[in-house]
Amino acid sequence: MMRKLLLISLCFFSFCLNAKTVRDDVSEVSFGVSTTETKITFPEKVVIGVRKSFQKDFSTELIDNIVYIKAKRALDESKSYRFIAKTKTGDKSYILVVRFSSKPDDEVTIVKTAQNQNTRSKSLKNELAPHELVRHASQLLYSPDYAVEKPGLLRPITVDRDLNVDHIYRGSSLQIRPVAGFKYKDLYVFAFEVTNKRTSIQKLETSNLFGRIDAIGATFQHVFVGQGSDKYTTLYIVSPHSNVLDIVGV
Repeated sequence: MMRKLLLISLCFFSFCLNAKTVRDDVSEVSFGVSTTETKITFPEKVVIGVRKSFQKDFSTELIDNIVYIKAKRALDESKSYRFIAKTKTGDKSYILVVRFSSKPDDEVTIVKTAQNQNTRSKSLKNELAPHELVRHASQLLYSPDYAVEKPGLLRPITVDRDLNVDHIYRGSSLQIRPVAGFKYKDLYVFAFEVTNKRTSIQKLETSNLFGRIDAIGATFQHVFVGQGSDKYTTLYIVSPHSNVLDIVGV
């Protein structure tokens, strides 16, 4: 009887809160906040790294494995912000993407991904999925040294930063240039700086890349690009090709 009452209470509590659960193997943890606190629960104790520019807009409080975060005032809902969390005892890092929202997440719970040792071979466990490669590449590009999980995992390779590949995104609304490349075993991760050519905000869709690149995965760092400091983002492409020209078909 007590177990049933507890289950009912938990269900009722979940309906009252806008809560979500996120696996710890995603490349980024995205959530919305407002001027009231959002609670983020990690699987273990963490330390966080926030820049001064982030502190101007948000206040954070860390208690063991829980971070409380709220906006100091109403912000542009199309703009996103990032900070880093890293486990105290291990080398696991999390990239957290925050956006001000009129419908914020009250709670975000990050859970460890269950691994079935009987069904996964050692070779498969040692392989990284495309989204994991993107996470590591993003850390090398944008995170402070202490927040990089495995500094030697990806090997940097040379890219032509003057190469114009605007044509890979339908609509001719973006300027796209390679900025970095990394090698992992037989795969390559390329990062491209993306600049909004329009004077208005536009939503980025990976479907607009389909048929124009030879890759096994692609993702944008942000969902929207705007103007000013918000007109830039990063496109990540994972491919078996070591040359950008082979990926974009120039």
